[in-house]
Amino acid sequence: MTDETALLFMAYGTPRSIEEVAPYFTHIRGGRRPSDEELRSLEARYRVVGGRTPLVEITNEQAKGAERLLREGGFRVRAYVGMKHWHPFIRETLDTIVAAGHKHIVGIPLAPFYSAVSAEAYRSALNEAAAGKDLRITFVKEWHDNPELFRTWRTILGETFASQPLGPAGHLVFTAHSLPKARLPPGDPYEAQLRGLAKRLAESVRIDAWSFAFQSVGLVGGDWLGPEVKDAVAGLAADGVKDLVVAPLGFVADNLETLYDLDREVTEFGKARGMRVRRTPAPNARPEFLVALADVSKPHL
Repeated sequence: MTDETALLFMAYGTPRSIEEVAPYFTHIRGGRRPSDEELRSLEARYRVVGGRTPLVEITNEQAKGAERLLREGGFRVRAYVGMKHWHPFIRETLDTIVAAGHKHIVGIPLAPFYSAVSAEAYRSALNEAAAGKDLRITFVKEWHDNPELFRTWRTILGETFASQPLGPAGHLVFTAHSLPKARLPPGDPYEAQLRGLAKRLAESVRIDAWSFAFQSVGLVGGDWLGPEVKDAVAGLAADGVKDLVVAPLGFVADNLETLYDLDREVTEFGKARGMRVRRTPAPNARPEFLVALADVSKPHL
């Protein structure tokens, strides 16, 4: 038994090798294995980024950094990491937490923008793993309006434009992962929260030429939130934009969606249309972002 509160930081997950791509994507698809063609395409994307992404390592850095800040502030906490779709699965980490004697768990999805499709899925995975166990579980539902998250992104944008100012034919586009519209309940706040923060950030760094787009549309068909980022880039190129800065606002850590979808696909797409394309860093384990993670945890301690 321990009186420390367990902080469970939850992220999406990533395969650790090319051999794990097939079972990983099968898990994402609810047990339905991708077709051979889809699998070859997915494996090819991972090969471009070295066979794996650093998502788990970055998430561990984020968790340990938040733990350190909270313990320095007098909070008795211990940080853990669990993934929704691959090892260490949330249920695996929960077993570790229980074995360590924790009785209170704070679930923190590394997804600041709430949607019933995305952030809520972390709560469901945590509750399912904890079913029948003598635990008190609280959950950070959403934290898109956290002032430290705003400060993190304002600093990232400020550094980006200080090193290379946006040219007169320049444009800033914020991106986030698209979601299938058919799965979104009426009034789902995901898009409004993203666009609201993007607007505040653009105003704070005095950028008038900006827009918002969605990226990384999944393999499942149907209508997804848009505009899709490459459609947006094509439109900007047609309007004469030559200097494009992409800020992956919907992501808190580098993963396939930043390292391949943006750094490879969107960058090459823009360059083929005469643009200079550059991406801002993701928050990753920046000091400002660690403060944000500690800050959203405090009301539950």
